[in-house]
Parts: sequence; C-alpha cells; structure tokens
Amino acid sequence: MPFFQRFSFQREKQMATSLAQHLVKSLPPKTISERIHTLSANRITRVLEQAFGKLEQEAETGRGFWGRSVLANNFRWALKDAGYPKEFVDVAVEGLIVETSRRKTTAR
Repeated sequence: MPFFQRFSFQREKQMATSLAQHLVKSLPPKTISERIHTLSANRITRVLEQAFGKLEQEAETGRGFWGRSVLANNFRWALKDAGYPKEFVDVAVEGLIVETSRRKTTAR
C-alpha cells in the first residue's frame, strides 16, 4: 500500500485547503467582490505572498509536476467554493504556479 500512497497527494490537497483558508481570513471573498477597485494591488500581493510563504515552511523539494498540478487545482476549487470572483481566482492560482515552479528550480 505505501506505493499507492505516493499518488494520493493528500499533503498537496491539505496545503491547498490551508492556503485558501488563510486567504479567506486575510482577504474575505466579500471584500474582493465589493471593493475590488478600491483595494490596492500592493495589499492583494502582500496577502498572496503571505499565503504562499506557508509553502516555504513546508519546503518539500520532491513535489513534481503532478504534485504542483494537484496543489494548483485544489487551490482553485477551494477559492471558487469560498466565493471569490473568477478574475481573482485566476490571478491567485497563477501566482501559486509561479511560486511553486520558482521554488522547484531554486531548490536544485
């Protein structure tokens, strides 16, 4: 059974949920929906960087293509389920993909 556990990606799924929960607390979906034009880009970027900083704490260098895909897709679904607008979800997921890809290349 340990062989098949490698493909369950439970750690990535939990991390995606944790990242989404952090965003919900720091930048609620209602705030994004109602005040998207008045929020500063710096504040949104800062909150996203704080959330992605949790990835650094985990620091698993073995996350490959499939692990990053599972993480990004579960993060996208968690944000959609939380009620974030599509535009914000796209930007947040893109940032997550860039961050995980960058960490992968700098870890070598």
